[in-house]
Amino acid sequence: MKPKEKLSVVIPVYNGSKSLKTLCKNIFHTGRKYFGSVEIILVDDASVDDSYSVMMELRKSDDRIKLIKLRQNAGQQNATFCGIQYATGDLIATLDDDLQHPPKIISAMKVEIDKGAELVFAVPSRRMHKRYRRIGSRLTFLAFNLILKSEKPVQISSCRMFKASLKTGQENENTAFVYVSAELMKKTDSIAWVPFGHEERVHGQSNYTFSKLLKIFANLIIYYSDFKILRRFRKRGELYEIETLEMEGDAK
Repeated sequence: MKPKEKLSVVIPVYNGSKSLKTLCKNIFHTGRKYFGSVEIILVDDASVDDSYSVMMELRKSDDRIKLIKLRQNAGQQNATFCGIQYATGDLIATLDDDLQHPPKIISAMKVEIDKGAELVFAVPSRRMHKRYRRIGSRLTFLAFNLILKSEKPVQISSCRMFKASLKTGQENENTAFVYVSAELMKKTDSIAWVPFGHEERVHGQSNYTFSKLLKIFANLIIYYSDFKILRRFRKRGELYEIETLEMEGDAK
């Protein structure tokens, strides 16, 4: 029997023009085997290359591709959070734009969802990031374990799949910081992990610096821990500002 579920794939894009065509093609190729329909939501986070032109070209050829263009650079977390709000699928997946998350991992995450998980993280068995990125990842894991007070180490990733019901009621409380994995993990304990081989970055370089990673670590503790003394450091503000939406209608 052909599957009937709809999958929404949210991809934050920053200077990812060279990888987008291959990425979208591979997502549709994999997704059609496991889902009744697939939509891709590309969120341009104020790229300074020709990413949005490539995105428009992709949409003109396939209206299953939806576009969001942010007015200013908001960062990967905010851009991803924005795209999730416009996802219409029964299941939602998030992938990076640089082909380091192979689209075929979608099938492995779907298997865990079918087993009963509500949230699945695809965690690389070997990270291809530079050393400072690996240190940043360890700090993020440390922050999550402090916040969750977990006896078992928790690993998170920007490659994930979750049921759309987890999106319902997501509140940013008008704060200037959001972390997608933390928002999702507040809503379920039904979590699974699948390993995958982290691919080499084919084009460009990461927008993350060590100072940005340290800031994320600090913000995770400030905004998501239950230390009341830290609440005074929480800033208020808009997470993102949308310049253009391309969601409905026949784009062909």
